[in-house]
Amino acid sequence: MERRSKQIATQLAAKCQLKREIGKIAANCLNIIDKEMHAIVDDYKKSIGESTRMETKRLSENVLKIVADEDSLIVSLHPNIFQFDRDNEVWQTPYLAEDKERGYVAIISIYNFISDSIDFNREEDPGYMVARIFINKDCSFYVEGKRQRLGVKHFGENKFDNAIARRIIETALKYAIEFDILVPPYETTSIINLAYMTSQIITSKPRTGKRMGFKFNSDDVNEN
Repeated sequence: MERRSKQIATQLAAKCQLKREIGKIAANCLNIIDKEMHAIVDDYKKSIGESTRMETKRLSENVLKIVADEDSLIVSLHPNIFQFDRDNEVWQTPYLAEDKERGYVAIISIYNFISDSIDFNREEDPGYMVARIFINKDCSFYVEGKRQRLGVKHFGENKFDNAIARRIIETALKYAIEFDILVPPYETTSIINLAYMTSQIITSKPRTGKRMGFKFNSDDVNEN
């Protein structure tokens, strides 16, 4: 094998090994989240009783769901591994300056849906990303999202564990519970066609989202 070909083959093998390693770590982190979601449900049921719906379920290998009555969180591990773009502030941290491979991450995203959207298969209903977790080869992480306090400046400080998983999920749950459905503006709902009437309203499947007709802003929920 020529020297250039050998270099490319070596580079390919190293990159594949790195991504496989990150994928395994991220899958384990998702399992930790799954365990903590079950613990949250068990703990909350002791306080709220059976009248309030509280449940969790693994929908697939990479997707989890936790239901808090009218709200549901979908937790999804993306099957691919990503590298931060060169303009991302994460490259300015000493942690990545020491090892560029730490800039490759798996992403776990958390979305808030109205529970009815899932229960009644309202496929046109929007969900809202409330957090996403970046996890690298060291099992180090940081979180972007609504009210999440473990941002990029904390990258490299801690390993992902059960306590972190619970903190992230409970923060997302609290936000979702306080993120209410707003009455849509009159102008966005004043005209409908017959197809919409017959296919959605009569069948009790009107398209619904918490911010239908509004922009999804970071400052539109009052923090209690």
